Amino acid sequence: MVKPAVDIFKTLSDETFETYKYREKNHKLNETWRNNSGNIKAWVTRLYREKEAIRILLSKSDGTMYSNFIHDFIEENFKGSYKLMKDWEQKDMCTIDLTYEEYHILVTCYWTALFEMFIHDFTLEHALVFALKIDRLFAWREFIKF
Repeated sequence: MVKPAVDIFKTLSDETFETYKYREKNHKLNETWRNNSGNIKAWVTRLYREKEAIRILLSKSDGTMYSNFIHDFIEENFKGSYKLMKDWEQKDMCTIDLTYEEYHILVTCYWTALFEMFIHDFTLEHALVFALKIDRLFAWREFIKF
């Protein structure tokens, strides 16, 4: 019942990391955050194709094999993105104005806010508007400069 939700999160994460690697290879990392509002809208639109499965996964998975999904997903994305950004920073491709702990807390808050749209049963239209508010609130470009 929730496997499509798990699969779409994995697919989107994998695609995002591949995009980051492509941009690094082609010296286009500055594009990573330039169109973040477009990126988040694309993510939300794709996620909403599995809205009901995601809502169940996020709110009714206690006692199942997916009971730690939220934590596991956030941890995997945090560790992968932090490692990538630290690699870029060491190559003088960007600067990060966040400690490991600060970045972890912000990533957790960011994903929690996005997950809550499903738990609160937002329509796609409402979710798209709210996702842009989340994006403005977190202002990643203020902390990660390319």
